[in-house]
Parts: sequence; structure tokens; C-alpha cells
Amino acid sequence: MELSKLIELGVAAATKENIPAEYSLSDVNETLREELKAFNNYSYYRANKLALFQLIEEIANIVVPKKVIAQFGSFAEVQTVNVGEKIVFKQRTGVSRGKRFVTVASEYGTYRTFNVDARDITMSPRVYAGAAILEIGDFLTGRVDMSELMDIIIEGLSDSIYNEVQGALKAAINAEDRPAANKATVAGFDAAELDKLIATVEAYGDSVTIYCTKAFASTLVNVPGWAGDANPMTALADYNDVREMGYIGRYKGTNVVLLSQSFVDENNDAKLVDDQYAYIIPAGKEKPVKIGIEGGTLIDEQRLQDGSIEVSAQHMFDVAVVANNYWAIYRNTELDSNYSI
Repeated sequence: MELSKLIELGVAAATKENIPAEYSLSDVNETLREELKAFNNYSYYRANKLALFQLIEEIANIVVPKKVIAQFGSFAEVQTVNVGEKIVFKQRTGVSRGKRFVTVASEYGTYRTFNVDARDITMSPRVYAGAAILEIGDFLTGRVDMSELMDIIIEGLSDSIYNEVQGALKAAINAEDRPAANKATVAGFDAAELDKLIATVEAYGDSVTIYCTKAFASTLVNVPGWAGDANPMTALADYNDVREMGYIGRYKGTNVVLLSQSFVDENNDAKLVDDQYAYIIPAGKEKPVKIGIEGGTLIDEQRLQDGSIEVSAQHMFDVAVVANNYWAIYRNTELDSNYSI
């Protein structure tokens, strides 16, 4: 099969979108797996590995931004440029435009706030790399599955961006210019504190959305704000939401949107997204998260001393978060904080 067709199938399989007319989704996955089986033979892999690397690179270049937008697109602006091009985000002008940003200030992941006086935000992407180890015996016995290798690499590249976005968002709670009215740290669910944050953010948009994980959303309870029965009956719609989804879809008129949660590895002891944090963001304002991706994914390999092969992937990106007065952060310290960064 031609490389262009394999790329089309790979993107369709990863995103479950734009499925070719002649395939079903299951057909796409099975066809891609069958086409990649040839690389399970070490001799074939050795002779054609550059084509495999190009395939993974081309698919990652399309899929990774799509996955990032799917997770954060409602409140994040994503920009991709070619290698060597500047990543510049245009700030909205006006009285309340942001002048401070929280981003990575060093290679060691220390976040700080710095001033941005110009109308443009220029980013400086850094290299993020990961690797997968292929044992030579896996080739000889047929245990290796190249489609799984490709999935691992693409998922790892996406997760590296998720981690940086989460780190910058969490650091924004302590940003120098974040008003006290735009943050709350509480042991548990406190309706009064959350209501204050929503009221503050509502002043900046026609509608407000709470972005959080399902673990956080499941703590939300709609309770009337007046004295009355100590055990008021919850609306039937809320019961249905909890029964069907595990959380209420609307909290006092505010939509609740889930951030996808997963584990860092198969040990299931470190989550990708911190359950403690929820972000309250108005519609119609500048998206507070800026994600800049420079160039494409690069795949390479090297032989290790034990004879195994290390297939490495890297890409360059940077993340910044507007630390301003039009969105808010609520932290529930009673929730599990066992996350990956």
C-alpha cells in the first residue's frame, strides 16, 4: 500500500475521523495492523525502517495537534509552525488584556510569572523526547506489533503536551496578578466558594464553563442558596445525570465539561491529570492557554549494548497560560493528588 494511503488510515484510526468511504472504523484498524505486520520481521524492518519512521512522523504531525485540541481546544489556542519559524500569538487589545503569563522558565520545569508588555506573545519551544525499546528477540519471535509501537509514540508525544499545560495551569493559581476573587483552595466541595468564583467569571462572558476531571465533577451538588429543608430533594435531572454519567452536567446553570483522564503507565498509580483542580472559564474571551508547536515529529533509532533497539521520538513546543482576572481556579485538596508531574 502507498505511504499516503497508510498515513490516511493511520490518522483515521487514531482520531476516528474522516474514515475512508470504503472502510468501517474496525476495517481501518485491521487494515493498518495488517499492513504494518511486515515490519515485525527484523530483516524487513532493517531494510525499510526509514519508510516506517516517515509514516509515524507524518501521522504524529497530524494526530498530536488534533488530540491536544480535543482535550484543551475549548480554552486553548494551538499554533503549529515550521522549523525555524517564530511562534507568535496575537493578544486581544483592550483594557483587560493580559500582561502576565505563567510558563516554563527553565529546563527543570520551574514555573514562574513574567511580564509581556507587547501585544504579541513570542514563544521559545524546547525539545521533548521519549523512547520505546524494541528487543531483538521480539522481532524474531513475532511478539512485536508495530501498530502498537506507533500508538505508544503518539500517545507519549501528546501526553508530554498535556503535562506542560497542566503544570502551567496549576502554577497560575499563584500568579502575581491573580486576584483573590479568582481562586479558591478548599478541603472538599464548598458551594459558597465555587459560587463566588462563578459569579466573578460571569462578569466577563455570557456563559461560563467548569472544566475538570470526572473525579472532581462527581463532588458537585446542586443545592438551593436559601434556608429551608435540611435535606431538599435534588432535581430529577440531576439524578438522571448521576445515574447515566456519574456527575451532574450543569451546576447552577454552569456547564460542566470533563477533561479526559488516564494513567501514565500500566501500574495505574499516577494519573495524567490532577483531579484536584477545576478551571472556570467564560465564553467569548481570549483563550487563556497558548500552545505553540514548532516543526514536526522526528523519529530515530539507536542500537543499545544489549542488542535491543531504542526507537526515539521528539518534538518541540512551548506552553503559556494567561494569568488574568477573567477566569478562575478551584482546588479541592481532598481529592487524590497522585498525578504525573
